[in-house]
Amino acid sequence: MVLTIAYGPTVVNQTANDLVWDSTHQLIYLSVPSFAASNGNTVSALNPITGFVQSSEFAGSEPDVLAISDDNQFLYAALDGASSVQRFTLPGLLPDINYSLGAIPLYGPTFAVDLQVAPGLRHTTAVSRGAFNVSPYALGGMVIYDDATPRPTTATAPGNLYDSLHWGSDTALYANNSEIASFDFYVLTASSSGVVLSQDYTNEFSSFYVSIHYDRGTNLIYTDDGYVINPVNGQHVGAFQASGLMIPDSTLNSAFFLGQTAAQLGTSNFTIELFDLTTLAPVAEIVVRDIYGSPRRFIRWGANGLAFNDDAGYVYILNSPFVAASGARVVTPQRYLRPVENTRSAPRVIRSSKVAYASRSKRNFKTKVQLSSSVVPNPAPAVTGLSPNAVAVGVNGFTLTVTGSNFVSLSTVEWNGNQRPTEFLSSSQLQAQISASDVATAGSASVSVVTPSPGGGTSTPLPFSVVPGSNPVPSIVSLYPDFVAAGSSGFTLDVNGANFNASSVVEWNGSPRPSYLYGSGQLQVQIGASDVATAGYARITVSNPGPGGGISRVAEFQILYKPTVVNQVTNDLVWDPLNQVFYISVPSSASTHANQICILNPATAAIMNCQSGNEPDVCAISDDSQFLYVGMDGTGSVQRFKLPGLIPDISYSLGADNTGSPYYALDLQVAPGAPHTTAVSKGVLNLDPKAQGGITIFDDATPRSTSAPGWGSPGGNTYDSIQWGSDATALYAAGWEGGDHFFTLNVISSGVVLSEDYPGVFWNPGGIHYDRGNGLVYSDDGFHAVDPSTGLPVGIFEVGAGSPMAPDSKLNTVFLLARYVWQESSNYTIDLFDMTHFVLVAQIPFSTAQNGLNRLGRFIRWGTNGLALNDPAGNLYLISGSFVSAAHNSQSQTDVKPVHKP
Repeated sequence: MVLTIAYGPTVVNQTANDLVWDSTHQLIYLSVPSFAASNGNTVSALNPITGFVQSSEFAGSEPDVLAISDDNQFLYAALDGASSVQRFTLPGLLPDINYSLGAIPLYGPTFAVDLQVAPGLRHTTAVSRGAFNVSPYALGGMVIYDDATPRPTTATAPGNLYDSLHWGSDTALYANNSEIASFDFYVLTASSSGVVLSQDYTNEFSSFYVSIHYDRGTNLIYTDDGYVINPVNGQHVGAFQASGLMIPDSTLNSAFFLGQTAAQLGTSNFTIELFDLTTLAPVAEIVVRDIYGSPRRFIRWGANGLAFNDDAGYVYILNSPFVAASGARVVTPQRYLRPVENTRSAPRVIRSSKVAYASRSKRNFKTKVQLSSSVVPNPAPAVTGLSPNAVAVGVNGFTLTVTGSNFVSLSTVEWNGNQRPTEFLSSSQLQAQISASDVATAGSASVSVVTPSPGGGTSTPLPFSVVPGSNPVPSIVSLYPDFVAAGSSGFTLDVNGANFNASSVVEWNGSPRPSYLYGSGQLQVQIGASDVATAGYARITVSNPGPGGGISRVAEFQILYKPTVVNQVTNDLVWDPLNQVFYISVPSSASTHANQICILNPATAAIMNCQSGNEPDVCAISDDSQFLYVGMDGTGSVQRFKLPGLIPDISYSLGADNTGSPYYALDLQVAPGAPHTTAVSKGVLNLDPKAQGGITIFDDATPRSTSAPGWGSPGGNTYDSIQWGSDATALYAAGWEGGDHFFTLNVISSGVVLSEDYPGVFWNPGGIHYDRGNGLVYSDDGFHAVDPSTGLPVGIFEVGAGSPMAPDSKLNTVFLLARYVWQESSNYTIDLFDMTHFVLVAQIPFSTAQNGLNRLGRFIRWGTNGLALNDPAGNLYLISGSFVSAAHNSQSQTDVKPVHKP
């Protein structure tokens, strides 16, 4: 019996979210996320013949779903981070129009769940819109766009989830719901006014997170879990005995499925199965070995090519894998192939869960039609095939499918003459459970079927091969030590993990280092002083050579920056660019400088020239460095100081609520170009939410008559963080206590009034920052850059929840403070992002006091090359260096370090 033969694809080390084929220009286009090691936030053109990415074009923030017009003139890329779609002209990948996907009530900005170009109408697209941080997520309905103009009628009926869509004709659209158990198949009608739902057929398939595929040659719908549906009436017309990522292609009369067989689960091997598209019968199969991650997208290219990507950062190109002339041997499978397991999962969600959607549940799944022959009692059994017919030595137990004829319900499978637990599926199919001990030793086993009397008998056996194991893929579990201070001397690094051997190679930032093997679980390597001279991260990997083998996931080694530590409890700090000093507010609980406002000189780390206060808290400085304003929580007032002498000036009361509880300054900002004008968001201590008093504008000590009401007033909102816009007429606010809202307000001579309320913009609590260089608002929720004119994101920074940021458009850099899972509680990381392209360009780990940051206060820029942060329960940290002052542009980078999520 001939064993299944492995096919070796061309492997391209390029992270991608999606891929599409351009048949005119013979290229595969990739959407590359921001955290990719190269070409982040681009659409890239991959030559499948050479395996090289030959060009890339910045797309926007987080390009994801791709769609190409059938004349290969336009490529559309959904930008998840900007809630929009960017169009490119081909083949030059020249940016063309961009259109917004907008927001939906309650859930805020949307993203493209799926995107398809109309047949014969390259200027027309259909988009299924989704909401972030919700389950299910396809809540935004379906919209048709002509260029950048949405048609007015949208398919947005509550409960309909359009997770995957395809055009039929230019007036017909098909979609499916794969998130909830009603498993709907939808037929929609497109017209000049938009799109409406025509039919909803429930229980059309049986697996979550599957896509549908429409073939224009057969006019049928094919699903990833193997069903074939007539879209005219929603009826099943057949089923493949397979499931997984699939592609129908009537030009080849073929269907391809990608996934894992039962024997491959837990391994890095995958199977591609080829079926006849007319008869639905299996034709051939190949095994693709050593796949680094789980496959995500699967496409056809060229005359006979296939390609797919995985979630580990690779693209796999197969050139004519089922054509004997390619040099790859393929095996015609037996009459039955075990269904390929569907490896597709729910879309990657980088955001924390926020709202749960009340979903329907209809669990009367349709059973897939099984084609079986008549059962003949107790005939002599015959075995014609085994699936799988070989495994590597040492694999876990697996299910063996035995194909043949004349099986009955009492037939059993024997392994080397010993019965194994057997399940009768049909007269031509049995399944047996094979244990790990059965395949613990390389060699050949004999498989037969026995049917008891009367009649019956024992079949002619077939051989099953247990082949010698190949070199395993190594894995790293931990490093010891996992950090040293920058400038340390050389040391011995212990790399702890699994599947290490004498041929394993440890690499430090891609450079092989001599290592000593201390068993399969530990390697030791010598690291020199020059390797740790500069603060940053080193990337540690272990590789094993072939046969088999592979490269481990990256382990991060921290080379720590040591900041200047000022042992002073503070509530807040601001930077005076004119006088080159910090001003700090110190609570009464501090052991030094209690209840004072002080000057901190960063050059000497000395605190001097303090003034008394009463629970001084938030601070704000005028842009001409003339005045410092400080909220005095103890008296419910704001105190102004003249600079640089820190001389007390006017003071004004913030009033009280209708119960007599005094307001305090929850946030306080000085108007640009108007040093005598301040905006104060007023809060009440020990209430939830705190933002009870709204926003009031003060000219010196005089409040303007019109305030924006807070939570404690009718029609009020929670204004937790405020920022002035480009001048003294625009104000922005974030309200995380009442639903992650973003507000724009108009400031007029009589006061301040709400202009727009955008819900669901932010994903986590945090302050906001306005950058006057680019006019965008940045949020400490750890993600967003928002256009205040629309309330929609223009990009996100892939870091994580609640990461404080300090934007600086003069340096084209956003600085974010984070702590990753591999860092001890006292170590943190400053992530530096290209502000224009939303791509990580550098990371600087640093150490804090022994117990880390108890609670973060401010994280700000200072001077030409400085950053500062305060822990209100402990210390101030001053950081400076060339890594801060260097302008960062990802487009000049060739190796962008990936982000590893906490």
